[in-house]
Amino acid sequence: MITCEIPFNKFLLKNNTKKIGKYGNFYISPEAKSAQYALIIDLKMACKGHTLRDKEKVWINIFVEKPKNNIDCINLLDSIADCIKQAIGIDDKYFCISQIDYEIKKDGVIKIVIEQ
Repeated sequence: MITCEIPFNKFLLKNNTKKIGKYGNFYISPEAKSAQYALIIDLKMACKGHTLRDKEKVWINIFVEKPKNNIDCINLLDSIADCIKQAIGIDDKYFCISQIDYEIKKDGVIKIVIEQ
């Protein structure tokens, strides 16, 4: 079981990831890139000493302590799955979500548990 806990970051939300450029093209905001990179590094550190087998189901449990009730937790799932994919090197088509839950807390965290 791999466990990772990071502070809540609104730039991991899918709604805050993409911006529209000067000529109508989409790009990933620098804040979102930074938040995703930090999560990938934390996940890689948490994975040290663990071996995950390729082409087998990877179970993911996400618990979000969010600061406001108007933040949709499902918008975090895509960004977190992309970061996990880069950190562990297993395609996200093998990911299964065992649980995604939330709680309202002012200084929240995102808790991620990965199992195989």
